[in-house]
Amino acid sequence: MRPFVRDRFASREWIGRVHMPVLIIHGGADAEIPFSHSERLYALANEPKRLVRMPGSDHATLLRDGAYAHVWRFLAQHPP
Repeated sequence: MRPFVRDRFASREWIGRVHMPVLIIHGGADAEIPFSHSERLYALANEPKRLVRMPGSDHATLLRDGAYAHVWRFLAQHPP
């Protein structure tokens, strides 16, 4: 698939330049991207930050499984 994917998804390279609240939500049953990738990205992020693991959710079911509740809570804790 490498020849067809143009975006490198170089999150590790730019996350340290983000100076605003960061929320990372990851499905605990994600078969596409290991949860350890989220943990490493979270470690590189500046505060304030939050990492949410949604047990049972996979790559495509986060919204169905309630990710918005985490988003709204995070936004309420970090108003503009």
